Amino acid sequence: MRALGFSALLKNACFLVFLLATSAPATAGEYVLCLQKQLSALGQDPGPHDGLWGRKTKAAALGLMQQHPELQSEPMLQEPRRVSAISWCRILGKRRGVARAFRPSAEKPNILFDKDASPTEKALVLGADKDARRYLYLRFGVSIAGRVDIAAGRDAKQVAANIVTLRRSRGDPIVDTRARVRKRCSDKDRWAAAAFYNQIFICWPQQDTYGADWAKQNRKRMTAILVHEHIHTMQTEYTLAKTRLYKRPDGRRVSGPEWMMEGTAMVVELDYAFRNFEGQGMPSFFRLQSPARASALKLADLGDITTEEEYSISLFAAYLLAERFGIQSLLEYWQAIGTGLDWDEAFQQVFGMKLAEYETQFETLRTHQSTAMNFIKTGS
Repeated sequence: MRALGFSALLKNACFLVFLLATSAPATAGEYVLCLQKQLSALGQDPGPHDGLWGRKTKAAALGLMQQHPELQSEPMLQEPRRVSAISWCRILGKRRGVARAFRPSAEKPNILFDKDASPTEKALVLGADKDARRYLYLRFGVSIAGRVDIAAGRDAKQVAANIVTLRRSRGDPIVDTRARVRKRCSDKDRWAAAAFYNQIFICWPQQDTYGADWAKQNRKRMTAILVHEHIHTMQTEYTLAKTRLYKRPDGRRVSGPEWMMEGTAMVVELDYAFRNFEGQGMPSFFRLQSPARASALKLADLGDITTEEEYSISLFAAYLLAERFGIQSLLEYWQAIGTGLDWDEAFQQVFGMKLAEYETQFETLRTHQSTAMNFIKTGS
């Protein structure tokens, strides 16, 4: 996969974005453990706090639902089972204050830096990560269950070594991880970032000094990048930790269309950027549409999103949905998949049309500005 220079599309306002990196989660047990502790704190008996899913844990979860009928309205809490423990851990932590402390996200993330990282660089990452989480919670109510660790720096070799260390500490596979990270961070003049299952890496341009002026100039830039990557973490959690390795019999990923994954993250990143960047306005409709209009690639044919052209198409496709149905609808799509719905069923439920219908219609929307504007106005 190739890094994308997103700044070519939105100049200085947006940044490098990358695909949600592949990995098979090995940390599902920590969400079962989280749930077991939450159930005990809420007066249920899930058995030993061992991170192993069993009959007592399931019975305790069902007992809690009977005791608190309002939980039955949460579609992601239906049929409690090991794979849905991540949803239980997240939602109980959000709904019940006493349960919040048991979510892995309540722990401070492990953040590994370059050996010679300055205090300013470290403070910038810590502050931007808090800003990104705060924005997602206040804007969308997004509350992540997992502890998301970060490898950050300006040296590709050290960032790669640090992300490997973080993944090993969680029991996650590291095949090709080092080479993939080093390749993406190889351009010393550009920002780069990507999300794994419960890890993010971010690298920034190399320069002579990293002082207060540098930090002030780049605080919102780094926050926007972390907003983008935390959306990928959210997508993984909402779809019950189904990463890109999980495939349906027809070869499609269980987690949802790749263009929706990247498009959602980019639209939310834009939402943050142009709400918080002083002196800059949201890119015009024409600027967002133009790259998609110029491309000969079809939305329905997009697989892995690796080129600027593919990112541009994905962005505009998700942007139209957000403008018509509200930006929150993009997040609701991933929640719908997490309830067990197929791609198409989830799309129908959230957007009122079939996925294939929209992908076909998009080929006209991307080329005709008036038609695209009418599509948006239909939902207003």
